[in-house]
Amino acid sequence: SSGINAEWPLRPGRFLIAGGNLPDVLIDNPGEGWLSDRSWNELQALNTQSSFKGITDTFADYLKEFREYFDSAEPHRAPLPGQWEELNKFQKLLILKCIRPDKFTNGMQDFIAANLGDSFIEPQSADLSLVYKDSSPTTPLIFVLSVGTDPAAALYTFAEEMKFSKKLTAISLGQGQGPRAEAMMRSAMERGRWVFFQNCHLAPSWMSSLEQIVENIDTD
Repeated sequence: SSGINAEWPLRPGRFLIAGGNLPDVLIDNPGEGWLSDRSWNELQALNTQSSFKGITDTFADYLKEFREYFDSAEPHRAPLPGQWEELNKFQKLLILKCIRPDKFTNGMQDFIAANLGDSFIEPQSADLSLVYKDSSPTTPLIFVLSVGTDPAAALYTFAEEMKFSKKLTAISLGQGQGPRAEAMMRSAMERGRWVFFQNCHLAPSWMSSLEQIVENIDTD
């Protein structure tokens, strides 16, 4: 999106992902008692970025306003003091990350929704019949799980609906399971069956092999 590209310059983007380096000369934390030293050090590192030069110098001037920002129930939607309110939405995220990291995810969701649309932050449909339409022999369904979720039951139910319950084989991946999983995959390709690989995160070294197998599938 051009909106995201315009607001996601390279250096601040790196700061978001990896953080920054502290300056040679450090300033005492003016918000001691409510602002953690870690947050203050993050701000001092942010101060080394050209767009944020002076934020540590002005922090004491706007100490009351920054405290209100810190205490806000929704700091990701609260105004910043003084000239810092003039920053773009992405730059404001970096200040949020320093002062209220617990609300950074909320701020990022607002940023993505504003630039790309709500569909990019809304939970995807659990209706496998809809998701299945976007798949193909070379475009597998990938389930990215959160704590407490398990797509297995829904997949088995969907397989029954598609008359594929007897054509679905499953394996829980882990150490040493790569060759067996590959054999199941190749058998499924030859016989027109489905394969369900569970716990892929336990076999990261085999994922590149799986990717090559999928890329080399002959759909003819």
